Amino acid sequence: MPASYTHQCFGDDVLPHLSTMLQDLIKSHKDYYDLGLQGPDLFFYFHPTRQSMVKEYGLKLHQESAHPFFEERIAYLHMNQDERAIAYMLGFINHYLLDSALHPLINKTGRHFACERDLDHFFIEERQPKNPSVADRFSKEETLCKILGTLMHMEPILIRKSISSFQFYGALLYNKHKPILLFCRSVLSAMRLQNADMVMIGNHDIDLSQIKEGYYACIEEASVQLENVYYAITHGTELSSRFITNYYGEKT
Repeated sequence: MPASYTHQCFGDDVLPHLSTMLQDLIKSHKDYYDLGLQGPDLFFYFHPTRQSMVKEYGLKLHQESAHPFFEERIAYLHMNQDERAIAYMLGFINHYLLDSALHPLINKTGRHFACERDLDHFFIEERQPKNPSVADRFSKEETLCKILGTLMHMEPILIRKSISSFQFYGALLYNKHKPILLFCRSVLSAMRLQNADMVMIGNHDIDLSQIKEGYYACIEEASVQLENVYYAITHGTELSSRFITNYYGEKT
């Protein structure tokens, strides 16, 4: 969803607050970290207009407590110590932390997709990227798909297809040409999909003041949590109770 740019901004904003050692690890494998920043949203792009096992997996991860998922991956990374996989999982954790912090505020607006679209619009206007579709930077090379497939218990080909689909739909949703955006929204509306509001066009009339405050407050929290997670990976310690909620900030 267009919140992908917000998640990329968040990951970039957290990075300078980390220890030099952790910054160096992430910068050495930035492609993995950046893809991790999209969290389970990546799987929503796998045949997004119809039900699929991959799409359902992304929804399941959002709805359940994040603790078992991250606990299992951290235990695996403690044994494996693959820096590429660690960088990806640190990005993934950033996605969870931002989602669980902001979703309660976003849901209060009653306009979930429009709110995330407007938050993306705010950061795009503020930072003026050459291309706000972050999916373009993602690699689909074989090794990456195998590493992510192992972490997500998924066939590498499904990872590759999810990334390809993300790139295709990202190019449409972030398109600079208004006729294309209007066409995308009309198609989604005709299919009676709520995510028609995802398309980067509209009045951008939602009050984002509290949500932006939550975003900036979460940067400091994320820097602390990532250091704790990395310590858990390297030393085999337990995961923080911060991860007990789901991606909507709810205890399940």
